[in-house]
Amino acid sequence: MEEVGKILPKVLKPQLSRLEPPVVEVLAPLWTLVAGKALAKECRPVAFSGGTLTLATEDADWAEPLQQMAEEIRAHVNNFLGKPVVKHLRILCVRKLDHRGRSRRQPEDIPGSGPNGGLAGTGSGYGI
Repeated sequence: MEEVGKILPKVLKPQLSRLEPPVVEVLAPLWTLVAGKALAKECRPVAFSGGTLTLATEDADWAEPLQQMAEEIRAHVNNFLGKPVVKHLRILCVRKLDHRGRSRRQPEDIPGSGPNGGLAGTGSGYGI
C-alpha cells in the first residue's frame, strides 16, 4: 500500500492543478490510507472549498482532539496529495453520517475550527 501512496501524487497532479480541485473525491475513498485506521474511524472528509478541508465526526468527544491535531492532519494530507492544496482544516460534529460521509442532520461547527482559529498541532499517535 505504501507504493500506491508514493505514486498517487503524480497520478493526481492534473486534477489537483485545477482552480477548485476535487479534494474530497480524491481523499474519501483513500481516507484510511491517508489518515490511518484509528483516525479514519473517527472522521471523514466531507467538503473542500477555498483551501479549507472540512472533516466531520459523529463523536463529540473527538471534535477537540481533531482540532488539536488540525495542523498535523493538514500537513499529512498535503504530503499525501503531493502539494499544499489544503490551507485550513474545519471540524464539524454531526449526528450521523450517511454512506457517502454526509450528515443527515445540520452540522455543528467546532469553536476555533476553520481558517481563523485553532490550528495548533500536537503529536497524535493516530496514524498521522
